[in-house]
Amino acid sequence: SGTQRIYPDPVEIAHTIKDSIRDQLGFTVNVGIGENKLLAKMASDFEKPNKVHTLFKNEIPKKMWPLPVSDLYGCGRSSVQVLKTLEINTIGDLAKANPEILRSHLKSHGIGLWEYANGIDASTVEPIQAAAKGVGNSHTLSKDATTKEEAYAVLLTLADSVSQRLRKAGMYASMVSVEIKYSTFKF
Repeated sequence: SGTQRIYPDPVEIAHTIKDSIRDQLGFTVNVGIGENKLLAKMASDFEKPNKVHTLFKNEIPKKMWPLPVSDLYGCGRSSVQVLKTLEINTIGDLAKANPEILRSHLKSHGIGLWEYANGIDASTVEPIQAAAKGVGNSHTLSKDATTKEEAYAVLLTLADSVSQRLRKAGMYASMVSVEIKYSTFKF
């Protein structure tokens, strides 16, 4: 295409970034590469951990459409339930659905989901970070915590980090949420 890239091979630089984070900071990340924010986000959620994935528009039918509709960014639990009543179970089903039927059941959100299922995302990458709505922290353990004491130590470290960031930002917490993912990446 006519777009000039800063780096000639985005996959190569993504591996360099991922490996540098692992080697210098001691934790792993997934990197998603796509032609827009949505596709990059979807790609980063593919198989984990410590991977680089692409999701270009020509890859959507093969890589994204077979996934359950619940895996689509922005498709929450209530939208999934409505889509299931319409016999829309995969992202591909959603991509091929009549947008006007989606609008009649989910209003403008249905059109947005249809666009996402087809890889359409007009949002831009913002150079200035928006104000945080929440403060959180997570950590992937190199081995499973198998005792109450091990889990408590991790939780205490994360809670301390979050509380320090809240104090520094002059913020208060109105909700606390703890999420545990097992080595299978299931909740």
